Amino acid sequence: MRYNYMDLCLKANRFCYNNPQVPIVSQMFAQPAPFGNLSYPRATFANTRIYLGLTLGGTVLDPFSGQIVSSKAWFLIYQLRFQNATDNRFGELWERKLEQVLKAYNDGLLRVSFFHSHTLDEELSKNGDYLAPKMIVMFIALTIFATFCTITFVWEKGRMPTIDWTRSTPLLAIAGVIGAGMGVVSAIGLLSLAGVPFCEVIGVMPFLVISVRLDNTFLMVSSLFHTRRTAPVVERIAEAMSDAAVSITITVLTDILSFGVGYFTSFPAVQLFCIYTCVAMMTTFIYQLTFLLGLLVLHARNEAKGRHVLVPCLKTVRFKEAAKCDTPPIPQTARQNSFKFTDGTDELTGNRHCLQAALDEPTAAFKADTQEGTWVSRFFRNHFAPFLMKPWTKLMVVLLYVLYLGTSLYGCLGLREGLEPVNLLVSDSYAIPFYRDLGKYFWEVGVQVQVTFNRPGNLSDAANRRRIYEVVRKFSNGPHGMGDGGLEFWLQEFEHFLPRYNGLQVDDLDESRFYENLQAFLSFTEFSRFSADVVLEYVPEMSAERNGNKVSRNSLVRGVSAFRLMVGIKDFANAIEQTEVTTAFRDTAALYPQYNITTFHYMWPFVDQYMQILPNVLQEVYSGMACMVLIALLLIPQPLCSVWVTLMIASIDLGVVGYMTLWNLPMDCISMITLIMSIGFSVDFSAHIAYAYTVSEDENAVDRIRFALGSLAWPIIQGGLATVLGVLVLASVNSYMVNAFFKTVLLVIIVGVSHGIIFLPVLLSIANLQALRTLYCETLSFARSVFEHSCKMKAKGIQFRSACSCPTHRSLSRPIFPKLNEWYKQHLRRSKSYQHDQQNGKPTVFSIESLPNVYR
Repeated sequence: MRYNYMDLCLKANRFCYNNPQVPIVSQMFAQPAPFGNLSYPRATFANTRIYLGLTLGGTVLDPFSGQIVSSKAWFLIYQLRFQNATDNRFGELWERKLEQVLKAYNDGLLRVSFFHSHTLDEELSKNGDYLAPKMIVMFIALTIFATFCTITFVWEKGRMPTIDWTRSTPLLAIAGVIGAGMGVVSAIGLLSLAGVPFCEVIGVMPFLVISVRLDNTFLMVSSLFHTRRTAPVVERIAEAMSDAAVSITITVLTDILSFGVGYFTSFPAVQLFCIYTCVAMMTTFIYQLTFLLGLLVLHARNEAKGRHVLVPCLKTVRFKEAAKCDTPPIPQTARQNSFKFTDGTDELTGNRHCLQAALDEPTAAFKADTQEGTWVSRFFRNHFAPFLMKPWTKLMVVLLYVLYLGTSLYGCLGLREGLEPVNLLVSDSYAIPFYRDLGKYFWEVGVQVQVTFNRPGNLSDAANRRRIYEVVRKFSNGPHGMGDGGLEFWLQEFEHFLPRYNGLQVDDLDESRFYENLQAFLSFTEFSRFSADVVLEYVPEMSAERNGNKVSRNSLVRGVSAFRLMVGIKDFANAIEQTEVTTAFRDTAALYPQYNITTFHYMWPFVDQYMQILPNVLQEVYSGMACMVLIALLLIPQPLCSVWVTLMIASIDLGVVGYMTLWNLPMDCISMITLIMSIGFSVDFSAHIAYAYTVSEDENAVDRIRFALGSLAWPIIQGGLATVLGVLVLASVNSYMVNAFFKTVLLVIIVGVSHGIIFLPVLLSIANLQALRTLYCETLSFARSVFEHSCKMKAKGIQFRSACSCPTHRSLSRPIFPKLNEWYKQHLRRSKSYQHDQQNGKPTVFSIESLPNVYR
């Protein structure tokens, strides 16, 4: 059985919509004398005015007559009926068949672009189809990268670098990737079981979570690497996890909280993404504390036994250390390699015992090799950090930071908001030319906005009609209005109809005759199109009886409960102009609450999204920063460091938004997700360095920076590189959504890592937080002694205990504190009123004005 458009169309007054402008315009263009001139945007055809702004696009007008000379586009609409399951099924088949025909259409004269009701859903689903193969590529790339990063090389003078197969952790790296994947799969399974919907944008979540959570693997491995190899395995694991616990906890909590806060946005897609990502972060963290930590313990045991990391049944011997013991000389064949497999019967069995001796009493070189970390860590500690702390380097970094802030602010000034419909499609979608043509030929001029009066009042009242016309002119003559030529208003047509129909003017009609003539007007075929624009109120005339009951033989119109008109607009082609039009129409409607006016265009939902982007982003940034500062205050034993962490969050977010704009990326749902992510990442990059700087026992700020960078710079870079590598595979996907996600994540990583290992260390060294903290403690200690003395003078036995302590700094041994106390005692002794006050039990009042200037 065959179905055509006439069988499936949406009918009005028993007729399908067949684009009546096509034959009308054809006749008027071919024979203007009998049918009328073809003007724009409204033309008159046989005494009937028709609106051509939505039909013809890219029109060229004669400058003298105003008639249409040519047009570059013609907009045709075919409306199907979707009222039941059968209609839905056959309507979808008809659309797909039309899609096949139009895709195959090739004509040198006409170019056809089209769009149907299933286009967006089908094109959005292609994003997931494109992402699936990339998942395999990501796993392979991250596994290779993580394996390479966890291989330890031995650097010896005069020799090629060799691999330390005992201390390398490639299997742990692979387990870290697998554990992150297990966390993602578990999260998707749990939420799907709970009935949480899955949308297309969540398809990029596994790429993000797996690559981001790999940094915890690097932190755990790095912490184990910096422990003493001579210590028992239990102590090494305890020491490693105690060192990594704060950093890992900060990382996980900040990411979970940032995406948790992101759930409270106004966008369902962002909410779903945040839910899935938040749960995936938690499940991945659980696997790292169980699955990965267990494997870390097994590795530590194998390392203590000197076993090969890939073949645990074999043992390795480090010949350089073995050669320093009283053992037989090492064969030349063995000297060619850094390590030799032994199984208990090898000729080098004696060397195996020597290795145990070396582990029990390591040499100085062995200690340095085991406790200073890898060669990369030593590079950051011994070369990069001292270079960064040079005065001229600091000056250059500060100037670079000022330039960064200036460029970011400049980018923020040009921020664009909103996710346009065309950006929801994949790059090779057949619907992209349709949206391009729509914006180029029809949204520049001619598009119409619906304006509805939900409480119009009595339209037979001339004063009320005049007020309504004033409101309509307010809409049509606005900055984006096309004037009276863009109006399609049934009341105007009704007033033009009356003189031709009965020779009367609308002001000559009383209420009953007004609505009687209105009913007659809508019954004419040429004006029947306005029937959908007017909602009439009927008064049943109960004048007949049937089976003893009164029935309505006729219906009388007593009023209009609501009506609609169309207002033509111009300059509606981009998100900024669409936002201006929407705001202007809604503001105008709000000026007349007595009419309860509603405005609508099918782009309004997208414009609402544009307008909600910035408020939601600001809400997420403020809330996220508050949560991040709270975590920093709880976990970092230095309140002033929390200030720096807060500043780094603001600085990173500012840079991401500014450079995102300069990269021609608007602020939309996709960039909002990555901005939410950047809040957590900002703390990850900054808090690690700030925490290491704080807990360092070094007195000098430069030494503290050396310790912080030597311990954490390489894991931070590893985590950043892993994240970039994980999303790098998305760069080749032909989709704006996926590409925008990749670009914003790349910006977050580059800006965040730069802040963590360059800007923050320099700013910390310049501010010298330790000096501020010491001054704070010394001031509080001095105030304590003053207050304690006053209390003793006032009431014997009262003691004051200060909560301030500086466990890692000897503030009491610094010169300023004893000098202040000594000065205070001398000041009291010199006071003439001291004895008198002491005898009378009056407290001595200390005046800061008498304090020497050097101590004020």
